[in-house]
Amino acid sequence: MSEVGMPSTSDPRRSAWLRVGGLVLAVLLVLTGALLMLLPAPQTSIGWFAYAPLPQTVFAPDAGVHVTPLALLGLALAAVGALALAARGGWALARRGMPRS
Repeated sequence: MSEVGMPSTSDPRRSAWLRVGGLVLAVLLVLTGALLMLLPAPQTSIGWFAYAPLPQTVFAPDAGVHVTPLALLGLALAAVGALALAARGGWALARRGMPRS
């Protein structure tokens, strides 16, 4: 661990690979999350089959929003990836103003 203001003694190639790898991982998380959220919901096959339909009501199975567990997982992955990208961007902006040593 280096103290504040002291130059880092870590290998620059390793830290560059870690930065690029973290960036790629964050982008993959966002894309995977978006893909999971866009997958279609499975069709349900339950209903009231024992009763005759009422003549004045219409059943519309797609009227509501059905959030699947995969969509929730996709939302969580996209949120974690977006937070990682924001942290990486903030770190890069903060490093921009620091003097090179």
